[in-house]
Order: sequence, then structure tokens, then C-alpha cells
Amino acid sequence: MTRLRSIIFTILIGITALLFFLVLFDSSLQVPAFIQVFGRMHPMILHFPIVLIFFSVVTYFFLEPKKIISKELSDTLILLTAFFTVLTSLFGLFLSQEPGYEGDTLVRHKWFGIVLSALTLCWYLFRDKLNANSLVPKLKWILSPLLVIIVVIVAHLGANITHGEDFVFAPLQSDKQKPEVSFDQALVFADVIQPILDAKCVTCHNTKKSKGELIMETMEDLLKGGKSGALWDSANPTASLLLKRIHLPETDKKHMPPPGKPSLTDEEMVLLGAWINSGASFTQKLSALPETDTLRLLAASKFDKSSIKTYTFPPADAGTIAKLNNSNRVITAIALQSPALLVHFYNAPFYNQAALKELEPVGKQIVELDLNKMPVTDEDLKVIAGFANLERLHLNFTNVTTSGIDALQGLKKLEMLSLTGTKTDAGLVNAVAPLKSLKNLVAWNTGLEKDQVAALKKSNPGLLVELGYKNDTLVMQLPSPVILNEETTIIEPQLLKMKHYINGAVIRYTTDGTEPDSLKSKVYDGREMITGTMAIKAKAFKPGWHSSALVSQYFYKSTYRPDSVVLTLPSDPKYGSTGPKALFDLIKGENNFAGGQWLGYQNNDMEALAFFNKPVTIKELAVSTLSSVSSYIFPPLKIEVWGGTNPKDLKLIGTITPKQPAAYEAPQVVPFYLSFEPKTVQCIKLKAIPVSKLPKWHSGKGEKGWAFIDEVFIN
Repeated sequence: MTRLRSIIFTILIGITALLFFLVLFDSSLQVPAFIQVFGRMHPMILHFPIVLIFFSVVTYFFLEPKKIISKELSDTLILLTAFFTVLTSLFGLFLSQEPGYEGDTLVRHKWFGIVLSALTLCWYLFRDKLNANSLVPKLKWILSPLLVIIVVIVAHLGANITHGEDFVFAPLQSDKQKPEVSFDQALVFADVIQPILDAKCVTCHNTKKSKGELIMETMEDLLKGGKSGALWDSANPTASLLLKRIHLPETDKKHMPPPGKPSLTDEEMVLLGAWINSGASFTQKLSALPETDTLRLLAASKFDKSSIKTYTFPPADAGTIAKLNNSNRVITAIALQSPALLVHFYNAPFYNQAALKELEPVGKQIVELDLNKMPVTDEDLKVIAGFANLERLHLNFTNVTTSGIDALQGLKKLEMLSLTGTKTDAGLVNAVAPLKSLKNLVAWNTGLEKDQVAALKKSNPGLLVELGYKNDTLVMQLPSPVILNEETTIIEPQLLKMKHYINGAVIRYTTDGTEPDSLKSKVYDGREMITGTMAIKAKAFKPGWHSSALVSQYFYKSTYRPDSVVLTLPSDPKYGSTGPKALFDLIKGENNFAGGQWLGYQNNDMEALAFFNKPVTIKELAVSTLSSVSSYIFPPLKIEVWGGTNPKDLKLIGTITPKQPAAYEAPQVVPFYLSFEPKTVQCIKLKAIPVSKLPKWHSGKGEKGWAFIDEVFIN
């Protein structure tokens, strides 16, 4: 035991010397990645010294003097206390060098930890002298409460950094609890949204611990955003960073809140989305929202029970709701303890009528259905007609027509119908007239005109019809056109399919990679054929509007598929997809690098050999890559193509040097093309070299980048 204690003491002295040396140069300390691993162990080992200090105080001051335990055991406990206290302080110093840790609380936490380390070491060094009556006897009894007090202070400051201000003592501060607010006085942000952010976000995004350089404590902080940009875009809410992060799968490393932190509930996610969709106001009152507004309905229960509409139908089975909930269809109660349900559909490519029919077991409880921008057809409205208690139906920018609205005439409780951007026309007057319960019809950019509204109001007194705001001095931007072709790999010629949801909008496009203009570019007429590798870029134009944002789609022709493929250098085990087959299976990867279609490389180059049983003459090659800058995924530094009759007789055909991103940008699939003089080959070698060091502007500067490849097209 004595020899072991001697070894631990020697290590302790070395660690203490290192700790105090590094503290002196704290401001210029650079912690390499492998040392950061030890820093992140700080939260894991800090419980050892806390427990040991309390236990050692009891044994040294009370149990050892009464001979309940031996002096040797007491000395060993004090030595271990000093060892783990100093080690924890050192690891904490490493952790504090990572981005996002700053502020006065961190400084105090660090120095109190160092003082505690020094005290425990001195305690071990002078433990025998403290027991000698010849020394100041009272010093021994001063040390005991001093150690306990400093432990509490250090723990309190650490908890403030990780869990928020006054985390430890918050239960004793009942007088500081926020007073209850009435429904009439409640503000949407201060009384509905901010409590969610405080509970689920601020612990990692505050002035003391600003992960991702993002602080979420004040309105100014929220508007400023963080390292990855603004948190939301009111003009394009679905592209908002905040909503993207909270809706990611929990297994995704970008999902927020991160693992180990309290997750957002479905209701909280819907509230955040509704607030951003409504314009993200910091001053709007809850009571000022329309009575049928989703945000008002969900939040009202927190303030005034009398404002919640009551329903007589029974609640749906909780297990059934859980089974129906998924990432493309979210079902929530409109308020706590209410049986009424609100259903949102997301991700248009995954919508079909079957997904709507699956709701029939809870059809009686659905009072609001949001199908905005889904490919809903008139046939689908016949399914919706079976939801007898439906009160609010959102069909904006869907494929429904006037004739399909007739199917809804059996909905005797329908109060709001939104049809913005649909193909409905003046016949809507007759289709809607039987809906006597209807209070609000939203018909922006439809065929319904002001002169038909008068007739509609005559048959439905009290009906509010919204045709949109018109002002000759206001010029709005058109939404982007939609490219409908699902297959992007061209085996046989196919029609180019595009559409726009605003009546009268003209789609102009190019096929050579240039940006279309309003005068010279081709007008889409539905007759363009896609016959080979092509980059479609399209914009929408309409008099009185700003042109739309650019939309683009790459199409790839595949003339030759090799008879066999071999990866001569392995991909990363986590991103192996289906192995070499992934390069020529004609299944294009999307923006999600973890979707299973990509081959990922970081620690070595990508290198593959493709073999043909018979010679082929080639003159073009396209490689599909992924760029996801925030995930450390960059286009390859260089792509080489070699060809010949066999692997020992290969010659360099051509090289591609992709342009590298200069700033953070949205994830995107990036193709690279190589054209060359016709070559007859039976073997092709493709080599892609990942970026060896990320640029200085990137948060991972100096680290290795990733290269992701998923498809190669040979023509």
C-alpha cells in the first residue's frame, strides 16, 4: 500500500505542476484534438472528488480520531481526494479551451477549482502536523468547513455553466418565480416561446457557454444568430435553421437539443414552427391572433381554460396516435387535455392518399388538417370528407380544383378553408355556398375575383373572403417553379416537367448551366426533351412581380455501366453504402450524407477500378459528389480519371479540380464533368482526393475534410 501511495503521490505532484504551468499561459493555450478528448471527460470524473472530499472530511476529522478506521486508510482517502481534484481541474482547463465556453462564471469556476486543488494537496502534505496539538489546533477545524464551502461554490458555478443561472439554489428562490399572466395580457414570445427556449436551449446557448457562437438569452441575441447564420427566415420559414435542427432524427449529430439534454415535445416543436411561420414577432399579444390560429389554440391552455373550446367526442387511443406519428405526419392535441387533434403533413415526396386514409381511426378527433404544398388531388378530398368534425382545412398550393371542393359539402362544422395558389376558379362560389358553417375562405392567387365574392357573401352572410393584399407600389417575389421529374438518371429520353402555382407566371429555363433571364431564355412549354447529361436552371417571371429565386436540377445520362467494380482503397466503415456497387447502381444520393447512398472518405483517397468485358469508346464522365460544409464534407480536392486495357496499362485521361466553398452554405449535391477525346478502354480507374486540411474560416480548421461520392456516369 505504501509503495502504491508513493506512485500516486509522484503522479499527483506532476499533474499539479502541469496544471499551474498551463494556468499561467491560459490565454495562449492551444489544445490539440486528442487532448480535447480528456477535456470532455471533465463532467464524467468530477463526481469523484466531490464524493471523496466529503467522505475524507468525515474520516479524518471524526472516524480516525476515534480509531473507527485506521490512519493508513484515512491517509489513502485524502491522497485520492487530492489526486482526483487536481485531475478534474486539469481536464476542466482543457475543456474550457473549446469554443462556446466563456464569461465571468467560467473564470470564477476555474479559479475556485484551482484553489480547491491546492487545498487538498496541502491537506495531504500537512495532514500529520494538523493533528499535532503544538500547531494551531483550531486550524484543523477551520479546514473542514472551508473545504465543504468551496466544493459547494465550485459545483454551483459549474451547474450555472451547464444548466443555467442559479441552478443549484433555484428551489430556494420562489420569490423570483415569474408571476402568472392572464390570457389577455400574454405575449406570444415572452410567455409562450421564451419559456421553451429557456428550458430546452439556453443551457447550451448563453453568455457563459455559447455553443456554435449562438446565444439565446435575449431578443438581440436571437436575431443575431450564430456561427451557422440566422436562426430563422420569416420569408421562407421551412428553410429556417432552428426548425431544421429540431426536426432532425435524434441520431443525427446536428439534432437539437443534443443527446443528454431534455428533448422538445411535439407540441413545443409545433409552437416554435407556428411562431416562425407567423412572422416571429417579439411584441404580438396572444389574444390578437385569429381565433382559429394554430399558435393561439395550442398556447391558450397555458393561460385561460375558458378560452379553450370543449368537444364532446371521446379522445383517440394514445397508442394509435403514437403509431400514426412519423417524420412526415405529425399529430398533436390542440390543447392539453383536449381530445381534438391537429394534423400536419411534411415532405411532399412521401405524401400519398394512403397516408391520408391511415388517419381514419382518428378521423372523428381531427379538427384541423394542414396539407399545404402536398400533392393533394380531388380524389383525396373524398377521404377528407369523412373527418366529420373537421373545422380548419389548409390546402394551399395543392392540386385540388373547383370540382373537387364539392366533396367537402358534407363537412357541417368546417369554419376555415384555405385554397391559396390552387387551380380553383369562379365556380368556387357554387362549390362553397352549401358550407353554411364556413366563416373564413382564403383564396389568394385563385380564379376567384372580387365580383364573385359579393355573390358568395350573399349566400353565406358573415363569411370573410380573403383574396390577398394588393398595392400597386408593392412588388413581391414569385415563388420558385417546381421541377417534377423524379428520375434524374436518363436511360431513355424523357419530357422535362415543370410547373408553377401562381396563375400567369412564365417559366424560363436554360440547359447550359447559365442563369435564365426574362427575355432570351427558353419559355417552358412542356415539349423539352431530356436526352443526355444536362443542367436545368429555371426561374419564374410575371409582370408586377420580382422574378423568382433560381431552381436547378441536374440530369445524368448513363451509356455504359461496367461489368464489375472494385474499391482498391476502402471507404469509411460508417459510410460504406452498398460498397463498390453504389458507384454505378443509378440511385442518386440526396443531401443527407447518412442516407445510405454515399461512400464516405476521410483517412484515405477514394480509388475504384471499373472493368468492361468488351472494349468501349468513351468521351465523357460525370461524378456526383456531396458538399455539406457544416458537416466537414467538401468537394474532393482533385478527381483523376485513368483508362486502359487493364489495371497495369492505365494512362491519365483527365483531371478535375473542383472549386472549394469559401463560406458556409446549404448542403447540396455537386456534379463534376470531364470531357475528353474519345478513348477505347476496358478498364477505368477513378481517384478522388479528400481535402487534407479544412480552411481557416471553418470551425474545424486544420482538421481532415470528408469526400462523399455516390454515382459515376460514363458516356
